[in-house]
Amino acid sequence: KLLVVPLVYVSIVCGIVDLKDITAFGRLGGKTFALYIINTIIAITAALTVGLIFQPGADANLAGTISETVNLTTTETPDIFSLVVNIVPSNPVQAFANGDMLQIIFMAILTGLAIQALDSRGGPAIRTFKMANEIMMKLVGLVMSLAPYGVFALMIQLGATLDANTLMSVAGYVALVVAMLVFWIFFFYPMAVGIATGTSPKAFLRATREQILFSLSTASSNATIPVTMRTLTEKLKVSKSVAGFGVPLGATMNMSGVSIYIALATMFVANAFGQPINTADIFTLGLTILLLSIGAGGVPGGGVVMVGVLLHQLGLPPEG
Repeated sequence: KLLVVPLVYVSIVCGIVDLKDITAFGRLGGKTFALYIINTIIAITAALTVGLIFQPGADANLAGTISETVNLTTTETPDIFSLVVNIVPSNPVQAFANGDMLQIIFMAILTGLAIQALDSRGGPAIRTFKMANEIMMKLVGLVMSLAPYGVFALMIQLGATLDANTLMSVAGYVALVVAMLVFWIFFFYPMAVGIATGTSPKAFLRATREQILFSLSTASSNATIPVTMRTLTEKLKVSKSVAGFGVPLGATMNMSGVSIYIALATMFVANAFGQPINTADIFTLGLTILLLSIGAGGVPGGGVVMVGVLLHQLGLPPEG
């Protein structure tokens, strides 16, 4: 919780100020941006649909596994009208103190656009936010380096207290996430690229084999940028100017994988704690996931942080 609010704020501001390069690329920038957003929206829609069908966590019962000091609240996501009205904070300090992510994201976007409008005078502000972003990423890395020990201890506790149905439900959730990611990497992406460019799915998978293995080993889209650049320019014969523009932007905006994870993880926790997501809240939930996935950052553990943000927003315990 300590890192969530500043991480989201500075990472989105940095993402917005970096988007100024889109104007130099004209139609290329617009098409690239649109394709990334559309891909992420499709991923979120698919994940939420699969979640509604399979209801991960429905057989689990985690309500009694958290500390009694955690106050479980029944917080419904607001309707779209309330979302639009309340997204503008009346008190920015209160928005940060309460961890209201949509208001924080709105202020981050506004700050980024204001810095862009300063042109060359915004240089010091850009450098300050980028340094702050690097500091936050380093802190996230330090926290995530300790996370396996905490997860191990938590799993021991859960393994000793959960019944067989709950353990099977957790295993089913993990299998569902893995199945969705495998489908997206090995079927959806190759088919989409084949339709758009005429490249055969097999040729695409052969060319991107190194990139897939590297991203799996690092769990970081930012760390994979150099490998992705080399794959595009040397194996798929994409021009350096297009790759140089599209790859860094994609590491921030093209977040289909983490969107799938956030959506299914949230639905699992909601079901496991007896507060299932209903169809009336799906649109607002999907929009929130889209915004949070962009702010996740291409670092290991960024998605885990954003799941905690969304759980807090829904009144669910981040411990889930």
